[in-house]
Formats: sequence, structure tokens, C-alpha cells
Amino acid sequence: MAGIQSNFDFLSSYCEPTFNIEKYQSKQTGMKLYHINVPLPLIKLEICVQTKPYDDTGCAHTL
Repeated sequence: MAGIQSNFDFLSSYCEPTFNIEKYQSKQTGMKLYHINVPLPLIKLEICVQTKPYDDTGCAHTL
């Protein structure tokens, strides 16, 4: 994660015997990034984007 540290501020970390989680925040947009380091040959990406509903109709608000 050293390459992104110029654009992101390190916020916190959490360590367990089987994984580590590091939390960063973008200096430009405020977006939060969680880096989960698992020592396995596993490649996976999940992206969650918070969106704001502009009404209370109950309809899904998606990008």
C-alpha cells in the first residue's frame, strides 16, 4: 500500500492472527478504503459505494 499513501491518509489498523485490516481515507474525495491483507493465494475485489436517496418512495437508488 506504500504507492497510494501519498494520496491517502492512514486512519487505523486492526490485526488478527490470520488477517490484517488497514483503513485509509482519500485526501481529495474523502472516500474510505479498507485494505484487507490475507496471506493466501486469493484475489478478490469488492466495491461498495454509498448513495443518498432523494425521496422516501422505497425504490432502490443505484448508480
